[in-house]
Order: sequence, then C-alpha cells, then structure tokens
Amino acid sequence: IHYIEQRASEGGRCVSNQTQKEVFGKAFNACMRVHADGGGAAIAYNGTVYSSHFADFLVYAAKDGKIKPITPEDPNKMYCYPDFCVHPVHTDLLVAILEDHTNDTLHTVHNYFYIINSTAATVPSVISTEDAQSKFYAAPTFSPSGDRLAWQFWKHPDMPREGGQIYVADVHYNSNIHRLSLSNTKLVAGEANSISACYPLWASNDKLLFTSDESKFANLWEYIQTCTKPALLSVVQQYFCMPSWLLGNYPFAFLDENGTKALCVAWRSGRSVLYVVDIVARSYM
Repeated sequence: IHYIEQRASEGGRCVSNQTQKEVFGKAFNACMRVHADGGGAAIAYNGTVYSSHFADFLVYAAKDGKIKPITPEDPNKMYCYPDFCVHPVHTDLLVAILEDHTNDTLHTVHNYFYIINSTAATVPSVISTEDAQSKFYAAPTFSPSGDRLAWQFWKHPDMPREGGQIYVADVHYNSNIHRLSLSNTKLVAGEANSISACYPLWASNDKLLFTSDESKFANLWEYIQTCTKPALLSVVQQYFCMPSWLLGNYPFAFLDENGTKALCVAWRSGRSVLYVVDIVARSYM
C-alpha cells in the first residue's frame, strides 16, 4: 500500500510511504502546490513510485531501493509537476501537469500539459496552449489500452467546481522518437461557468466515468462513444463528490478490472456515506 503522510512534527513534511516505510528518505517532501491548493504529488505504478520533491521541484522515481530524477534540472526554470498518469503500454512515459513558476507572480504563472519520459529524463509537450496563463488542466487518465486520454480543463475566471470540462482525445505513439501525440480532441461534458464535470476515470476502453452537476446534484455520469448520460437510472439528490480542491482526490474507485462496479463516497444530509455502484445495472446500494 502506498500513501502520503503529512507530519506536523516535521513542519508539515509530506512523506511518501509504502507499507509503512519511507520511499525517498528523511529529507524528501512529497508535496506540490500547483493550482495553489496542491495535491497529486505522487503515484505508485507497477512497483515504481513517482513523486515530486518540494525542495527542488524535480520528479523522482523509486524502485527496488534505487532512486533517480526523471525530469531535467534547469537553474533558469522553476517547473512544478503533479497529477501523474503512466501510459499502460509505454510505461516509461507519464502524462503530467506542468506549472511554470519561473516568473513567479500571480499573473505570470502558466499551466501546461506535458509528457515525462522517465528513461531519457526529458519533458516534451503534449498540448500546446497559447493562453496558458488563464487555462488549467487536471486529472489526466489513460484508457486501459492507452489509445485514449481524458482530462479536466477549465479557464479563468472559472474554478473546476464551477465550469470544469472533460475532454477526450485519441493517443498516438511514434516509435521513431518514442513520443505520444493527441488527435480528435473532443469536449464530452461540462460547460464554462455553468456545469462542472470532474474526476474522469476509464471504466473500460469505451466507457469513461466522471461526476457532473448538470442535474444540480453532482452525480456519476458516463461517456460512451458519442453519448454522454447519467450513470444511474435517475437523479440522486446527493453529492457524489466534494469540490475538486486537490489534485488526485478522487471520490470513487473501481472494484474490478472490467469496471462494472465502483466504490463511491457521497454526501447525504451533511454526512459522508459509502455506496457500491453497479455500472452495468445503473444502480447503487
């Protein structure tokens, strides 16, 4: 089990633990304050733990006791990387958010979408944004085959809880340069300043699950092929997520490899409750 532990006795240092043992050592702080609120500083995948380090803003990989940086060090740049997702086939490629704090003022911090090549320790861009100062990305997630990518997007002055949007794109791999690219980018849920769609996660190669407050209640929704619809048979007057303050703070997880059932946290009458959602039957209990 991998988890992040924040220690008040050590000045709030965030410790990356695996089975109650520190992964990166006593001086490592697995913390990143991207989007001001932070979150999403570390993940574990197939025996490797990837984490940002608050002291130098580099991303490190740890496996079998060996630790190495996987992002380039540039004394003239200050890049912050959170919210990682490993490509399921080309597992040395990770998609991540990059926030540029080189000119660290309120109006000059820029937000981008990047791929980390953990073998070459390079960071090529995957989505170029001219207006990166006012556009924000979060929650990148590959489909099980790696052929599609979903993510959340919003634009200032919206916050993700106000007008978060979910996009989906096809993923292409270029074996000559060992790089990923995207095509056929499509908006599938959410609307600026109106409908908030958050927390995209693939149930299968064809089905994407997420939360949406289109019904005025943040319920589970799904996107299949060209169809976006509620994941449950009727509107549940409860909230299946909290506002997306922190990166990586998902309110649901799948219980099986086929994505037919999910364990969800919901909020009912001011209290949190646990539900098992049957994605196929479109029911919960």
